[in-house]
Amino acid sequence: MAGHSVRSLAQSARASGSRVVAVDHYADLDTQAAAWRTLRVRAAEGETLEQVLLGSLCAPFTSAKLVAGAGFEGRGAVLEALAERFRLMGNAPAVWDTVDAPEQFTLLLDRLNIPYPEVRMRPPARLGEWLFKTRASCGGVGVYPATQARGIGYYSRRVRGQPASVLFIADGRRARILGYHYLLTHRLPGRPFAYAGAVVMDTVPASVSACLERWVCELTETLGLRGINGLDFMLDEGRSCCLELNPRPTSTLELHEHRMQTGGLLMLHLKACAGELPAPVPTATLVRGLQVIYADRKLRMPRVAWPDWIADRPVAGTLVGLGEPICSVHGEGRTVRETYESLAHRSRCLGTRLLLQEQTPEAAWLSAHP
Repeated sequence: MAGHSVRSLAQSARASGSRVVAVDHYADLDTQAAAWRTLRVRAAEGETLEQVLLGSLCAPFTSAKLVAGAGFEGRGAVLEALAERFRLMGNAPAVWDTVDAPEQFTLLLDRLNIPYPEVRMRPPARLGEWLFKTRASCGGVGVYPATQARGIGYYSRRVRGQPASVLFIADGRRARILGYHYLLTHRLPGRPFAYAGAVVMDTVPASVSACLERWVCELTETLGLRGINGLDFMLDEGRSCCLELNPRPTSTLELHEHRMQTGGLLMLHLKACAGELPAPVPTATLVRGLQVIYADRKLRMPRVAWPDWIADRPVAGTLVGLGEPICSVHGEGRTVRETYESLAHRSRCLGTRLLLQEQTPEAAWLSAHP
């Protein structure tokens, strides 16, 4: 499996007894523990995911199954090349290209009567009412106020509300929703809308669930979606509008992993890719959430005795740059409010723990959360 970060995918695959080769930008400690072998992409040196996958280190794994995570948005040609060496387990490369091309995707949404923020390819008159999105953006990377437009992209009208997402699984014809989430964002240098985590919704208005069920079912039937996918939307007073479709397993997958009695959600992903839609997954008893902790300055990670509720644990000595992710905090509660409070408390505890174990001036820490 390959992507920007595949730790949660590797852990889910391990739960099903699969032997995993993980290729991502971090090779965190928990990724290494879950995977049979871990390969780190040297992005700082210009190396890409496909260069590692098509290189000599991955040559022994030719014809292995490949699950693509975040990092392949709008890169159908790359996925086509990878399909010549591996068996892609997920959506066809053409699907990735379609959902990341605003001209094509908005036409599809119009045809299916799915609302979305107004899109323009040229600068609008009142830039303050608009966002600028680069093509093939993900995780909030490449989304800016329209006044700060940069690169090749398009304009999307600002809409009010709470950003949210739905995780669903599809077999090419039918779809089943796995969970709904509130999305967290964090303002970072050069990334004003960075993804910062998610919390499972404890209650979902009937109007919202009915609307989202129609959307994911019609998108699945039209595009032939397969496996686990995610759809981001804006929720405002019981009304929803579609923001984007992620044709891959998203980070919210791990918030539902505990609901599996045997195996993992990646096992269901593989079955759905083969045309088998799984039975409904048991409902959760607790509300779970995760929060990405970003560095507010450059730091070198000390050796830390990580608590159980920390994921994406960097190797000691790793240099983390300003605005880069350090790790993820997990929390839970009986309600959404309790889960937010759990995440905030644990973030403060983590900050204290790192300060106490500070080894160099670069390892200073300031807690950062939404």
